[in-house]
Amino acid sequence: MERHLKKIIKDLLKEAGLDPDSSNFIHDPAYAPFKHTYMLVTDLGYTTVDYYIWKKWLSQEQRNKHKRSIFDMGVTEKPQILTHSMLYKEIANEELADDEVVRQKIVGEKSSIKSKLKEALDFNMDRFGPEQDYEKLKLLNLLYWYEKSPKNPEKVNILSVLSVPSMVNQDQRLEGRETPYGRILTELKFEVRKEVDDSFAIEVAANTSNIIKSWDYGHSNVIHLVNRDISTLDIRSELENILKHLREVIDMVSVNESTTEYESNLMDAFYLKVHQLDKTTRLEDMRKAILHICHSSHTQKLLIGNGTKPLPYEDGLIEDLKGYAEVNLERITQLAFGRKEITKSELIFIKRKLERVETLLTIFNKQRPSVYSHSLTMTFLIASLQEIILSEYSDEGDSETSYVYKYYKSKQTVRTLSSALKNFDVERNVEDEIYEVLWVTKIERRIYALKGRLDLYLLSVQIGEQINQIIKIITRVPHLASMYALHNYFTDQLMLTEKKTIGQYQNEFTTAVKEKTNFDCVIRTRRIFSLFDDEDVCKGFTCLMICAINGLLDLTKWNRDGELYRTVIYDHLIEIEINRQQRHFILHKSRKFANGNEIKELQNNGLSKMVTNKL
Repeated sequence: MERHLKKIIKDLLKEAGLDPDSSNFIHDPAYAPFKHTYMLVTDLGYTTVDYYIWKKWLSQEQRNKHKRSIFDMGVTEKPQILTHSMLYKEIANEELADDEVVRQKIVGEKSSIKSKLKEALDFNMDRFGPEQDYEKLKLLNLLYWYEKSPKNPEKVNILSVLSVPSMVNQDQRLEGRETPYGRILTELKFEVRKEVDDSFAIEVAANTSNIIKSWDYGHSNVIHLVNRDISTLDIRSELENILKHLREVIDMVSVNESTTEYESNLMDAFYLKVHQLDKTTRLEDMRKAILHICHSSHTQKLLIGNGTKPLPYEDGLIEDLKGYAEVNLERITQLAFGRKEITKSELIFIKRKLERVETLLTIFNKQRPSVYSHSLTMTFLIASLQEIILSEYSDEGDSETSYVYKYYKSKQTVRTLSSALKNFDVERNVEDEIYEVLWVTKIERRIYALKGRLDLYLLSVQIGEQINQIIKIITRVPHLASMYALHNYFTDQLMLTEKKTIGQYQNEFTTAVKEKTNFDCVIRTRRIFSLFDDEDVCKGFTCLMICAINGLLDLTKWNRDGELYRTVIYDHLIEIEINRQQRHFILHKSRKFANGNEIKELQNNGLSKMVTNKL
């Protein structure tokens, strides 16, 4: 395999006019594209050709020999006497500039690379001691090349790009899309990786991906809840409780830069930071696009009378849209326009737009793969056509029907949603995805309006906002283990069950407790529900809690009402208040037992009060 890869790369280098048998080629301008050309390697994952050559072909001796600077990434020839002025002087000599001018650009108080790292990316180099000065200078040298060097033909304010999260920052060439900043950020990531152990880099990639996937799955479960065939009142209550609880949990967390632990190695910490930003680039773009639709006046109009009217048709699968439309075009047009009286021009309009429905179905299944099937239904057909009508028949100046996609240095051009839909089959650039999200949100909104569940859908959108906020909090932590501990804490809070709502579980639990203790139960800790048995609430935890309550009632006959007692069930310490006069008890807190390392990691994020290692 290695020999095969080596031959392929040698052929690529020769095609670029480079001599693969001389390691001098790494400084040839023709070699530059290989710094962001992807390849898949079994033990390295997705990597660049340059990183593969650096890792697999060049010895450390060769890396040091062919360096441009002692401050290059991957170079290990640290001078015995190292000063910051050595870096400033080296750059000044190369650029025929003044040492002090260079120093101000790198570490000055205003608009320097060091100050922008702290202010724009929340990355404080002063948190690392003087024993890592060599690593600091290497990183500053690399960032200077991207941001300030007049010799860099692709010079860009890379820290400003990173500080404005957007999907245009993400390298999407593997999906067939070119992005304005994807290539250069790929190059930056793999340059920094030259200073990082591969095992750490692979763990960072795996953990950050797992975090995003886990929360995507959590939100898809919220959507499943909206679609459950149970009382809409129960669903609303459940969604409101989830939303309230997530807001409360977010308020408990404080990620304070001055106290948060960093990775001990500066390069590890910066690599983690870049990877976190790369994995979360889509969040802000998605949030703005979804809210553009959900906060519009049209959404508010659709809420009027929500849930009061049955579907005016029988929903079902449509196997052949063209054939179905030939027979039912008039009925489809009536449903799309919401009236029996239709004109010939409206019939022609709908017939012409049917092919757009199939385009929208493809986009819908791409954007919502875990929530919706790949089949066309009558509801999807009508929802799509009604949104197409809204986009093309709305008054001029209607704020929903156009959108400005903003990112760092974007042209901020106003584009209508109808023009974006026309070009979905033609254009394949990164901006298309934002308009895909806008259209998917429009159709999603309309589907739930037709089903009478728009209010529930909008609650799920609010929960999605809280989930995005949680992801941002988690991925701001500059320490891998602490980041994952915080993620695990948060995922414990989004408690959704497949078969029943938490409210249903609560009713069964309190009823069972009342029957066995003759006391009412008030639950003030949502975390308690994670301990219930999914199959049968009255088993497991409930039985143990009833035993604990009865035991406390026997032991506390003469104690005053309002006192707190503690009991341990499974791995949780639970605080209970008994009130004999009112004949109820209150479950106040549930804290999970944790080991010292877990508590330390949660302490970094202000969450030590949520776990305990002692009674």
